[in-house]
Amino acid sequence: MSNVFFILGLLLVVIGSIMIITKGHLFTGWRIFHRKGDNDRFENEKIPAKEIGRKKNESIVINNFAKLCLTVGIIWILIAILITL
Repeated sequence: MSNVFFILGLLLVVIGSIMIITKGHLFTGWRIFHRKGDNDRFENEKIPAKEIGRKKNESIVINNFAKLCLTVGIIWILIAILITL
């Protein structure tokens, strides 16, 4: 029983962490890669440096569902540890 709680807790912690990371604008400013034979360039390919800096300096957003996943995951991990003692 404790193994199930521990694995579910880890899964919830990972899901909550991924949800937080997706709001972090990690890929802002990366270039769009084109295929070798593709000569068309998109107008939105180049992003101004000020806009990239503004997005990367925004505060970290933690929504309610991510908080719930992290909280329940940590509680389940602690319960699993207590059961094994």
